Parts: sequence; structure tokens; C-alpha cells
Amino acid sequence: MSNKIKYFVKTLWLLFLLLISNIQLNACKKEISISEIKKETVTRQDYAEITVEKIKLKEDTKEIVYELKSQEIKNIFLILDLGKETADLKIDNKKIKTDLNFTYDILQEDAIKDIKTLVNKSGNIIFLLPVVTEEYLTFQILKYDKLKMQFSDSYFHFETFDNIHQLYSNSKSTLSEKSNNYILKIDSYQFTGNFTHKNQYSLSKKNDTEFNGLFSICTPDKRSDTIKSETCYEILIKSNMASIAGNTSVCSGKYSITNVNENEIQLITENNPNCQFKIKKSANKFYIQIKNSEYWQELIKDK
Repeated sequence: MSNKIKYFVKTLWLLFLLLISNIQLNACKKEISISEIKKETVTRQDYAEITVEKIKLKEDTKEIVYELKSQEIKNIFLILDLGKETADLKIDNKKIKTDLNFTYDILQEDAIKDIKTLVNKSGNIIFLLPVVTEEYLTFQILKYDKLKMQFSDSYFHFETFDNIHQLYSNSKSTLSEKSNNYILKIDSYQFTGNFTHKNQYSLSKKNDTEFNGLFSICTPDKRSDTIKSETCYEILIKSNMASIAGNTSVCSGKYSITNVNENEIQLITENNPNCQFKIKKSANKFYIQIKNSEYWQELIKDK
């Protein structure tokens, strides 16, 4: 065999080996890509808003019971305790206390109407519940994992004083979740956060109703110039949770509650350790201590 023929055969063989290697490499890339897509499909959950009928099943002087019903969900009940002014959600015989505000600065019918419901292909459900309807419009995001039969929640608020209630009502909401982190979209607004299991902090039976209510306080700011300014807070306490809205977003959000003593509670948030509040009751009046200040200021309670 001549040298030219040997060279030609050798070159052809090398080209064949390169072609086989390239095919195998592309196959591996494709396999990895498919694997990543499958992994993404498992870990990422997309929720879409559905239309839910809210049927009033019962109403008396003690409670009102609604059934939330649609083609996608059933056997979900919202129980409004008129005495404690709290709302429980019941799913699959699991009951959880929500932060739905249906008495303070909002009509009961409007509160029920403002509830949005989102579902995903796994049958998990998310509820958007109005918590604060003045100042910054604030909502609780309550998630129910149908497989684990567990609740978790988070909060979001619109950082604007503009009246955007109509935008919220007329816009379809979507939520994308991955590893308990979520992105919630409502019209042009986007909110990010993470879900946590419902907080286990609880008040004593006495404090459970004693500190319930809507409170407000304004404190003057220390400034070197001559402009007078003040920071105002609106504090809603319902059972074992509190929500704070203010004219600054620094300390606005969700708080859990612990007992300090029989007549004093502490509001705690993980989002900002500098935002600490203590509230006590003395001689039928309520007082607040803000951010470890030495001084107690009287709170105004909305009757």
C-alpha cells in the first residue's frame, strides 16, 4: 500500500473517531439538559389565580361561615369569629388562624371580596388575604401544601400611598415558587420573599383577646434642621400575630408576639432586628416602647 493511501486511510479513520466523539458529547449535553429541565419541573411550582365562589353558609351573632368553592377546589371553609374578630381557614380538617382583617377600616363584605385564590398543578393553594387596608396596602400570603397538609405564609405590601385597590382587584395574580422562595406578580408590581411555617408563638389565653385591636402612634423625629417631622405607626394585633404599617417602610411588616409578663407583650420580626416593640396595659390604657427606648408612649386604640 502506497504512503498516500495509508495517509488517506489514517485521515479518514481520525475523522470517523472525531465524528463519533462529537455525537457522544452532544448526547451527553442533551441528557444533562433534559435532566436539568426535569429537575426544574420538580422544584419550581407555578400558581395561577382562579375564580372562586364565596358562599355564606351560616351567620349568627357569634360567627359567620363561608365556603370557598370552584372547579379546582372544594371543602374549604372560612370561619369568622365575631367575638374575637379572628378568621380561621379550614382545609382537609386542618384549621389555621389567619390574619384576615374583616373589621378594622374595612367592611366585612369587602374583605371577603378582596381574597384571591391561586392554585398549581399539584393541587397546592395560595390565598391572598387583606391585612392592612390603610397606608400601605398589606396582604398575607397563606399557602397550603396539599400533600404535606401543612400551612406556611409570608406578607407583601404596596409601597405607595396611591389608591391602587382597583388595580389589585382588576388584575390577575400569578406566583412562581422554588425552594420556598417566591415571585408574586400583580399587574406591573412584583414582590419577592420566602414562605415559612406558621409561627408557633402564642399569647396566653388572657392576652389572646386583651391586646387585640388596632393601635396608632406618632413619634417626633430628631433632626438637626428646623423641619418638623414624625414617624407614625399603625399596629394591628389579632390573636398571636401583629402587622405594622407606617409612613416609613423600615419597620412595616409581619410580627410574631411573645409574652413578657401578664400585662406586657413583645413584637418580634426577623426582617429587621432594629425594629422592636413592646406594648403593655396599665389602668385600662395601652403604652408602647419603640426600639428599646427608655420611654413608654401612650397608644391610641381604635374603638
